[in-house]
Amino acid sequence: AAFICYLVFIGFDYPGIYTSVITCFVVALSTIGASNQKGILRFGGAAVGGLMGLIALVYLFPNIETIGGFWLVFGAGTAVAAWVNFGTPRISYGGYQIGLAFYKAVLQDFGPASSATVIRDRLIGVFFGLLVFGAVEHLLWPVRAQDALRARLTELLHLLANLARSGTSDKPPAVIADDVDSWRRRISQKVDDIQGLIESSKFESGALQLDEFQKRTGDAQLVFVLLLSLARQSRDTPRLPDAMRAAAVDLDSSVATALEALANHVSGGSEPAVLELEGPLNAFERTVAGTVALDNEGDAHFRGRLALYRALSAAIKRLSSEFLNTGQDQHRSLSSKGEDLF
Repeated sequence: AAFICYLVFIGFDYPGIYTSVITCFVVALSTIGASNQKGILRFGGAAVGGLMGLIALVYLFPNIETIGGFWLVFGAGTAVAAWVNFGTPRISYGGYQIGLAFYKAVLQDFGPASSATVIRDRLIGVFFGLLVFGAVEHLLWPVRAQDALRARLTELLHLLANLARSGTSDKPPAVIADDVDSWRRRISQKVDDIQGLIESSKFESGALQLDEFQKRTGDAQLVFVLLLSLARQSRDTPRLPDAMRAAAVDLDSSVATALEALANHVSGGSEPAVLELEGPLNAFERTVAGTVALDNEGDAHFRGRLALYRALSAAIKRLSSEFLNTGQDQHRSLSSKGEDLF
């Protein structure tokens, strides 16, 4: 795309649209949605900054005779660009483009600026670059954020399953703590990636239930927090009785298996499986009841752990039901489309 833009502005002897080449490099991101978002911010910022520069050239500078007046206008334009640039990551790049377009308009030479050609050429260059890059991206290697979103969610569920297994591992406590911290950092990064893909998906065409993905991510984060709470409680408390530890290991294994099954379903590899969490949870609850009857000192700890497991089981079931309902909705949608064809 950049080479096409280079050939055009060299072939037509129009160096003013060199920004088309830069635009192709700037918006060359990992997905179509991310590129569209960056392109909108780039063109919008160039348009707003160019408009501010045009107002300064036509209406303000002709009435200014001192350097103080120039700095007043220059500072006002800089303040607007800085205000946008220090906003959220969604719009910060637009502020950078506002400032750049404004400076190119008012700082054309060492003398007073009077030509608006630079504003026109910059807008044409940015628009042409976006047009060429968009055509090349959609035709040659269309990578949609919506497709990557499903893969990232699958990876998140696999990481949660690994975290569930590490809490009651037979490794030394120091090694378990390092493993839990490693999984925590990887899961946190994966959640950030998913949130970024959700934002990028808003700039892509096609039907996607972004609210559903946002809700699933929130439920997965709840599972994440509960697993971390269980791991922290295991670290900060003495060794569990053998019967309770065996029940906890069995329950953690069931939780990990359920999360792996959900991950396989999200990736499209299998039908949603029926989660078997009630049996291990009831077994752990019976073990807690028997242990508390013999050891009243650990009553608060054992019951707190049981409450965390109950909340974890409920969160996983809710997450599973969301995936199951979404799959049924998609099946009904495909069936209705098939009926419409006949």
